[in-house]
Amino acid sequence: MSARKTICYLRFACFSREARVLRHLRFLGEHYDFICIGYGEDPSFLLPGVKLIWHPVKQAWGSFPLKVVRTLARWPGRLWAPLDWVPDKMMADWRAARNVIAGLDYDLFMGSEMSPLLMAVWQQRTKGKPFIMDYHEYPPLEAEEKRWHRWFHGPHNHRLLKRYGALAAGSSTVNQQFADRMAQEFGINAIAVRNAPELMELPPQQRRCEGRVHLVFHGHPGGDRNLDALMKAMALLDDRFVLHLMLMSGIEPDSPWRKLAAEVPPGRIIFEETVSPRQTVSRLLSWDIGFNILEPLNYNHRHALPNKFFDYIHAGLATVCSNTVTATEFVDAHNIGWVLPKITPQSLAALLNSLTVGQINERKAGALRLREQIHARSEESRLVEMVERVLAGGMPRSAP
Repeated sequence: MSARKTICYLRFACFSREARVLRHLRFLGEHYDFICIGYGEDPSFLLPGVKLIWHPVKQAWGSFPLKVVRTLARWPGRLWAPLDWVPDKMMADWRAARNVIAGLDYDLFMGSEMSPLLMAVWQQRTKGKPFIMDYHEYPPLEAEEKRWHRWFHGPHNHRLLKRYGALAAGSSTVNQQFADRMAQEFGINAIAVRNAPELMELPPQQRRCEGRVHLVFHGHPGGDRNLDALMKAMALLDDRFVLHLMLMSGIEPDSPWRKLAAEVPPGRIIFEETVSPRQTVSRLLSWDIGFNILEPLNYNHRHALPNKFFDYIHAGLATVCSNTVTATEFVDAHNIGWVLPKITPQSLAALLNSLTVGQINERKAGALRLREQIHARSEESRLVEMVERVLAGGMPRSAP
């Protein structure tokens, strides 16, 4: 029997908070060993059975002047390709990760999101190892509504993908729309691996909406996610509705979310304990409607199908989503929720007050049917097949 091969996995983030990364490690870990490099604590406690060696690097926050200089340094690469490396080399965490990787022995390099792309190219040049990239969005148009991104980060990411993206032996992203665009613009033949959780058995007694209607918002409460509109809508709803908040941040006593909740009658907004990614679905089971009301500010938002979207489906919840292209098509095709034409407290309240128990249960039943089709094992199997193909293949193309 041949020895198990090893994958070096780099993500400049805390692995234990990254549901997508944990799923990759969980299913690839059935076949391969890992050396992981990232921020914070060792994620092994969340991955029983996965053989993993953890190399933490310290997150480099950088001073404001350094951030400005690094942003400006993204421009000269359009004149001379080697200058595209300068912004990464300015970061202490990037240099620390490179020093770790230099001393490692592995068979395949995997990078998560855009930041490790040049590291992947560097290790291919120095070690001759193939690499795979997992892009969580379409990098050139992330935050395109912000001038600093349109002027510096977006063009920089576009150049990197144009110059180096097709050197990867394999690539993946979160939906087919992003994969198609990468193929058209950069010649990157990416596979789509959607952010679906593992299929778990659900207790049947928790599958009915009766009496009060329990709403839930989970994830980061950033401004483009419109949590403030949802909380303000609670004052306009009848008293059968209760909102549960499972927030990744902003739960301290003096947070703006606590202050907004104080303006609503007691018991109508409840702050819940945030759980690990693998516990999220089981925590959502008791509720009825989940919210994915992302503001469609940019291309990525218009085509987003985030983790929370599939968490709601797997918990058998109905979904209210904003009028984004991909989410609207998905919700309508599978009859799992409602599309909000305009994100305001008034439109949210009008939609929710109009719902009957029968309508809610119909959409919840649609989610229960859909979860049997879209789940982590079916999605991650495509990534496992790609890794098998790459490790069984020939030499990767050389980096210029």
